[in-house]
Amino acid sequence: MKVTRLAYLSVLTVLTVVLARFASFRIAIFGVEGVRIGIGSLGIYLAALAFGPVDGLVVGAVADIVGYWVSPMGPYMPHFTLVAALRGVVAGTLFAFLFKRKWSLWSVTASIAVPAGIANLWLVPYLLHTLFGMPYTPMMVPRLIAFPFSVALQVLIIESVLKAIPDIKTLHVHK
Repeated sequence: MKVTRLAYLSVLTVLTVVLARFASFRIAIFGVEGVRIGIGSLGIYLAALAFGPVDGLVVGAVADIVGYWVSPMGPYMPHFTLVAALRGVVAGTLFAFLFKRKWSLWSVTASIAVPAGIANLWLVPYLLHTLFGMPYTPMMVPRLIAFPFSVALQVLIIESVLKAIPDIKTLHVHK
């Protein structure tokens, strides 16, 4: 089971890097990437829901570091690695402890929407404002518009994955 788990987590890490770095729409604000619209966190959420908060943390952190190495955008900022790791921890913790790992549309949606909201609507704008002096309004308008669509799309994809790979619901079991 350990090799299978590692293989799944590796695939989810690569998926996160590819979706975040190469399949996202970016909006530059004052010469810095102010908004990234896409489903780049999908692999983090899948890892967190299927395997737990620690694995979500690892996939988030490793994907951010590898993503920077593959496609750097300015200097490395560990703050954003922590935000990526936090997405996995929060999603996995909500799903495991609040929803008792019961797969439903509500549990998956809430487990994705809460960390996405914390990261996309609070932490990342705060960090961009603090680190680069970006004003909040140009960042928040596209984020607020994209947020419900991004969450809905990620939930739909995860629901599709669950139908295609029903065994993913039992991958968290440690053997």
